[in-house]
Amino acid sequence: MLSSSGGVAPNVSRAEWLQTLPQIETASLVPTVEEVRVFADVAVVRARLEWQATLGTRDLSGTYAITDVFSRQGDAWKVSWRISLRLPASA
Repeated sequence: MLSSSGGVAPNVSRAEWLQTLPQIETASLVPTVEEVRVFADVAVVRARLEWQATLGTRDLSGTYAITDVFSRQGDAWKVSWRISLRLPASA
């Protein structure tokens, strides 16, 4: 599940997100991981994304605060939830 404010849509399932991806034109994407916390088989990652992108005529560009929640499945970490918030231009 993707929960987003200022991005593609407020709540998007994995299937919907994957279906939308080919329509997004990304000029640049620069991630910065700010903090990682691990709680047994769950990890929370706080990051910022500098994203220059469009979805049709909609400009998605900006700085986003991202929180990803991962769960350990065997030897791998799988993302289960992303919270995304486009920050004001002055942030």
